[in-house]
Amino acid sequence: MIHMLVALRSEARPLLPHFDLEPMPGGVAGRPAFAAHDLRLVVTGMGGSKTALAMEELWGLSRSESAIAWLNVGIAGHRDLPIGEAILADKVLEAATGRSWKLHPISGAPCQIGPVCTVDAVEERYLSDAVYEMEAASLCTRAPSALGTGLLQILKVVSDNRQSGTQQITAAFVEELIGRQLKLIKWLVGELRAKVEA
Repeated sequence: MIHMLVALRSEARPLLPHFDLEPMPGGVAGRPAFAAHDLRLVVTGMGGSKTALAMEELWGLSRSESAIAWLNVGIAGHRDLPIGEAILADKVLEAATGRSWKLHPISGAPCQIGPVCTVDAVEERYLSDAVYEMEAASLCTRAPSALGTGLLQILKVVSDNRQSGTQQITAAFVEELIGRQLKLIKWLVGELRAKVEA
């Protein structure tokens, strides 16, 4: 089973028809959820605590599964990278605690590889050479067994930088950014499916 987690409805919108996802009655942890075959997608809401709640319920739904993969897709800020650039995480840093986790991005990914910094509020100073977002550390905390196996993948798409701040981010803009990366996301799902079935 592959669990795809996104924070925003606008991030989910282009993914639903692309993966033929249908609504799950009742959702997951009170949040909108969708499913098709071996793929579930949950719109968690922004922040680590909401992501954690969704993950806990997904664990319960997947107890009979021999292997579970996690894919987090969402927007993020970066000081220099151009808007629309996709980055697959090889490290996650939690700004509030200093904790960090090493990830194993899928080999051959057709995108940049780099660090992700999880923050508690929107970041517009971009002090380090990382993408800034609000959910990745929660995934690392609650799916530690997936870290060393590559069964946790975190993909971020740059939505803001020093030249173009967060003020210009709209739901339509987010939908467009994620929509541009559908080919990459489909590739990641395919690679995770192979890992789960191996």
